[in-house]
Amino acid sequence: MSEEPVTPTERVAYVTWRLAHGQRMTTAQVSAEVGITERGARMMMGDISRIIPILRNDDGEWVWRRGEALRQL
Repeated sequence: MSEEPVTPTERVAYVTWRLAHGQRMTTAQVSAEVGITERGARMMMGDISRIIPILRNDDGEWVWRRGEALRQL
């Protein structure tokens, strides 16, 4: 990526796009790639997982749950 995401919206969009396209990411990787603390990345991923069908697997990687729909708002 030529420049890292700056706004919270850009960070969420970047990570969601990567996960939707099959990338597996640890919280540490999310933190490094979007330029926030690991605590911030953990909070962001928790927020994303409330709506987007992702989960953290036994290896600590966030993955897209294939075949599951978005949660209703």
